[in-house]
Amino acid sequence: MYVSRLKQLFLFLLVSPITVLAQIQTDRPDQTESPNVVPKGSFQIETGAMYGNEIVKRYRFGVFRNYTSIFNTTLLRFGVTDKMEFRLNWNYSEIKQRSEDDEKTKILPFDSADALLKERGKYYLGGGFTPFFIGIKYNILKKEKISLGFLGHIYLPFTASKIYRIDHLAPEFKIPFSLKVNDIWTISTQYSMSWTGTGNALNMGYTCSVGRSLGDKLGCFVEPYGFFNNEEGKEHWFNYGFTCLLQDNLQLDLTSGFRYTGFSAQFISGGISYNLLLNSGN
Repeated sequence: MYVSRLKQLFLFLLVSPITVLAQIQTDRPDQTESPNVVPKGSFQIETGAMYGNEIVKRYRFGVFRNYTSIFNTTLLRFGVTDKMEFRLNWNYSEIKQRSEDDEKTKILPFDSADALLKERGKYYLGGGFTPFFIGIKYNILKKEKISLGFLGHIYLPFTASKIYRIDHLAPEFKIPFSLKVNDIWTISTQYSMSWTGTGNALNMGYTCSVGRSLGDKLGCFVEPYGFFNNEEGKEHWFNYGFTCLLQDNLQLDLTSGFRYTGFSAQFISGGISYNLLLNSGN
């Protein structure tokens, strides 16, 4: 099924009409951050919502399905200099967990984290803010065809709701790179390293995004990406999406993706990005 999806997507990319990509540059909707910063003195907000579900296996307790709804995933970007921006991010998330072994969820001896999910019918339900992060993006190199950036974030334990609380400050580093092949195609990659804030868990990640313009106002992308965790192993994902430029400084996006290793998981996301400085003309 996944192979069929990929064939359809790449065929669509190849036969779509040709033109130039939009002016506003955003870090959403794909997993690969842009190496470029927002213009000096400008303020950009990138916000949206996401819904997803995944199968998880809990040792001794059986197999469960988690349903996650992120009602507000927001990134604020402030242009400090021509090469640096300040960043602030938060998410408000709700999670439902249901047993896949029985029609009704059993009363299980949950550990301290799972005890925060309160029983409601056949679900265990909980929600709140995930840890906020603050950080910077720095554009190391920007030429006509290539761009290289560096991002450093710190996740703050005291900003999270109890269900998502982490034990200590959690740093994250990302190195995005983009290559503008021509006015139609762009290829972007990213390496990342992050600590979860719980124990000594370390994540390393990769992305590879291929973007294509579909007209004066539309763009699309496909992107494989994955994570390697020193405690939980590895997982690989694939997502694809579209962007629509309403004005030079206003963009909508729609994305969907799935995990193609391990237990099944999928998500859909939509959002809006707005910059206060860029020309708002059509």
